[in-house]
Formats: sequence, C-alpha cells, structure tokens
Amino acid sequence: VSSSNGSDSHRGDDIEEPVRTLERAIQQVRSGTGDWLLLRAGDVWEESFDVWEKSGASALYPFVIGAYGDGPRPIIRPGDKAAFRILNTSVQHVAMGGLRVEAPADPMAKRASGRSLLGPLNDFLIEDCVFQGFAMNLNFNAYAGPVRNIRLRRSFILDSINLGEQDYEIKSGHSSGLFANKIEGLTIEECVFDRNGWRDDVKGAERSKFNHNVYIQFNCSDVVFRKTISARASNSAIMVRCGGIIEDNLVLSSPSAIALGS
Repeated sequence: VSSSNGSDSHRGDDIEEPVRTLERAIQQVRSGTGDWLLLRAGDVWEESFDVWEKSGASALYPFVIGAYGDGPRPIIRPGDKAAFRILNTSVQHVAMGGLRVEAPADPMAKRASGRSLLGPLNDFLIEDCVFQGFAMNLNFNAYAGPVRNIRLRRSFILDSINLGEQDYEIKSGHSSGLFANKIEGLTIEECVFDRNGWRDDVKGAERSKFNHNVYIQFNCSDVVFRKTISARASNSAIMVRCGGIIEDNLVLSSPSAIALGS
C-alpha cells in the first residue's frame, strides 16, 4: 500500500503496483491465510483501519501488518476515530509492526484510542510501533469478548490526552498511555511510556491522580512487565493492580513509581 504512488485500480500483490488506500488494501487481503499488508515507509494515510476482522492462519503464520521500503515509519492519522479496533468478530494470530499512529496535533481536537482491542481476540503482537496523542493510546479491554495473549514490545507510547469528549469506549476524561481490563496473558517489554495523561499547557488536561502511563486492572492475569522505561506520568508510572512479574524497569520523574494491588 502506498499513499504516494499507489492506485486503487491495482491489485496490490506486486511492489511495483501498490494500492493507495487502507480501505482498498483491507478489501484485498484474506482472513485465515497468513497474508501480509505492508505500508510504504515514509507515506502518510489520513484514514483508519477501522474495525479489523482478519485473522492469521496460525501462531506460526500470523496475519502481518507492517512496512516495506527504506525511510521512516509509515504514519496513520485517523482523525477523531480509533486507528484500529477489534470488536465482536473473533480475531486471532495478528502481528503488527513498524508503524506510527498519531492523533490530531491540536490538543483541543476530539480523539479516540490509537488501538482498541475489545475482543474476542487471541494472540496479538505489537512491535516497533509509535502511538502518540490519543485519549488512550492503547486500550486493551475485553468489552465485547475474551482477550488473550497480547504482547507489546519495543514500542513508544507517548503524550496521551483526554478532555472528556471522546467516543463511546472512553466514558470519562481519564487518559492513560495503556489501559488493560480483563486481559488473560499480557506481556509488555522493552517499551517507552512518556508523559501520558496530561498537558500542563492545556486547560482541563493538567496532571490528575486518575491518569497514568500504564493502568492494568486487578482482573487481568499472567502479566509480565519488564525492561521498560516509564517517565513523566500524570500519576502512576506503572500500575499493575493484579500483580505479576515486574522486573528490570526504569521509572523517571513520576509521582508514583510502581503501584500494586487494588
């Protein structure tokens, strides 16, 4: 897929003839086959993946969403929508890597979640991605069905902000870099969480005890949180109410370093 030199009249199965839009690309790929959907490095899309319904073939042959070519990460700018949601349709075996997902630069703009995994879902990997400026940069919440085996690796989760007028998934003005609820098996490693949940230069978005870099609820299980940097949180740098394996992390300039228990 290439926003700069693609065409939706193409099939998109040749690097010399990419499709142009995410919408067309999603129409072309198949579920259950281990297809790959690759975005051209350096290109920008002012659209969303919307509700995702494609699965991979197996854990060894996942559906891959990634990048191709040389240059910076492809950028997804979904506006006031969630960039990517899994909702109601069962999805399994998906790997996403090498992308940058950005909310509107205007702090007063309406914004949703960068990534919402609402279920039912099993086996999802996010690696080498950047999520910046959403109400919840990452919202892992078993809202519509069980969510199992989520891995977040070597990614940057930055600058979440929420002034309270968001989509139905976030019913308050609370904001976190990552929120996890009822997740069975969650591994977070070698990531950077920075300045999530607040902006002192924006009225209504000042530091709050309700906003965190990482907020993992008491009803999650099998949590591993390791080798991660968490800095400049609104309140907790790392909140893991359910407990788990928490090791080799660095916390900087946050009111609360690691909060355990409920």
